[in-house]
Amino acid sequence: MFIIDLLITTVVIVSAWSAGRLITNALNIRTESRVMDLVLSLGLGVGIFVYLQMICGFVGWFSALQAWLTLICMSVLGVFGFISYKPIIKFERVSKLIPSSSLDRLILLCILVLSILYLLVALAPTLDGDSLAGYLVVARDFAKEGRVFSATYAYTNLFPANGQLIAALGFSLKGQIVAQLLTVWFMGVLGALGLYSLGTKLFNSRISLIGVLAWYSMASVAVLSASAKVDLAWAAFEIISILAFTQWYFAGRKQRDSRWLLITGLFLGVAFGIKHATTFTAILLAIALTYRLYSDNNMSLKAWSISFSSIVLFALPGLVWVIRSLVISGSLGFAGSDLAGETGFSGLFTYLWDMSMLGNSNSIEGPNGKSIGPIFLSILPCVILLKNVDNKVWHISLYSLSMLLISFFVVQRARHILPALGLMSLIAGYVIHRLSVSSPKIGSFIITLVLAASLVATATWTYKNFVSIETVQRSLNIIDDREYFTRNLENFNRYPGWEIIRASNDLISEQAVIASPGASNGFYLNRPLLSFAQTEKEYAVSSGFVEILKQNDVTHVYINEFVVNERGHELAWLVNEDFQDQYLLEIICSRGQCLYELR
Repeated sequence: MFIIDLLITTVVIVSAWSAGRLITNALNIRTESRVMDLVLSLGLGVGIFVYLQMICGFVGWFSALQAWLTLICMSVLGVFGFISYKPIIKFERVSKLIPSSSLDRLILLCILVLSILYLLVALAPTLDGDSLAGYLVVARDFAKEGRVFSATYAYTNLFPANGQLIAALGFSLKGQIVAQLLTVWFMGVLGALGLYSLGTKLFNSRISLIGVLAWYSMASVAVLSASAKVDLAWAAFEIISILAFTQWYFAGRKQRDSRWLLITGLFLGVAFGIKHATTFTAILLAIALTYRLYSDNNMSLKAWSISFSSIVLFALPGLVWVIRSLVISGSLGFAGSDLAGETGFSGLFTYLWDMSMLGNSNSIEGPNGKSIGPIFLSILPCVILLKNVDNKVWHISLYSLSMLLISFFVVQRARHILPALGLMSLIAGYVIHRLSVSSPKIGSFIITLVLAASLVATATWTYKNFVSIETVQRSLNIIDDREYFTRNLENFNRYPGWEIIRASNDLISEQAVIASPGASNGFYLNRPLLSFAQTEKEYAVSSGFVEILKQNDVTHVYINEFVVNERGHELAWLVNEDFQDQYLLEIICSRGQCLYELR
């Protein structure tokens, strides 16, 4: 039942918040915002979950019992925190969290509606390709095997896995839906709250609301919300790390508190363990730290040592995944260097245009509607036309533009710069707000256009996820998985159909391993799916190829004619009819897809 999934997710969120609140109170951290207190507490609580999961995963303690004991321990910590630091509840202040302006309330309502839509898609089994080929596979099999291990059949095997550890907790507690809710929906909400807190810290609530709407409604975020990718978790922790850093960076010289750098380091460590792209943020923050100390004429070796060591010390656990990748493969991890992209001076502008209006820049998968929207190209540059611009705008602009430029030379995809896009959204909100102050009519007109652009993007995404894919019925458990997959998988030729999924799940052996030419998207087969596209050029004799299959514990073979033709595997041994007659026993064939048993 979806109610049970929501209840378990809520318990995890509350326990994370209460345990994180214990830490913020113990450190005597004070902020000027209740929302910021909530964000920091949630971030710290989830960070504790991640590191507890990391310890249990490497020791080999993953289990349903371990997950529930972890949750109980976190809840006990939270209760202890409430006993030790009794919350001061003033109900009259709650009204201050609700905007008084009708326009602000409208923007907030739009954000809430988006969050509900994202919640509904997270309550249904995802049909996102990368999730089914890697992210969900690794998380599920970590939980299934009871430990962190090398899942060589998943393309995300060498990726840092803090995000998958969150999903693995969801699998251990209940299953796939809880994993999706924790890794994607909750992390998206946390990222939006972090961005709002950052905006109110730097500017005001109107700017924050506009910025959050621009970021949260962009197609790139919407597409991620219907997946099980870890990018929203990464973005949430990066945004919170920047939020913590700004508490130190923009404070007066005598008001700077090194505890904020400790928290910055902790969040950077968690983020780095989700996505190595945090390296670039860490470098830019180190430069900012150097600039701030130098501009203060603070040449004390003690001050410099404390400042840098505070960040580095708590960020170190994120290196665990680099070490793991080195041990397994000898590489630092996935760098994205083999992904297609624009080049040259003109290519930079093509990249910016395509990402804004179409989606990804030149890539193997095409745009797929993953755009960031026109607001960045149309509004952001106007900041240079404003007079008396808040100095903080230039600081965050420098960070954002640096990340944008870095992405051009690394991985040209919007989801790899989500935190920077969040900060750019705040700058866009700042520009719109300034225009509203100088000319209310122009400001209201621009905000109306922003709302309209968000509505169009959301309408397109909504049609795809609630009409083309019948999501709501499964989200609310009106239909079961069989009917959900039967109705929807016909639209995804690359994925195993329901008949193949059912046959694979009905296999007697729990140790069954499936081979396939161009294998991918095999999560719902519930068995390891290995890729074997070798032809007679690699193995002249069929018996030699069969020996390779058996050495890899292959017991079954899955053939998808669409994938075979699309990827040019027509000459692969597994597709050869004579090979199939000699070595394969047909279990089921349906709609161009077959599942065989290896004799």
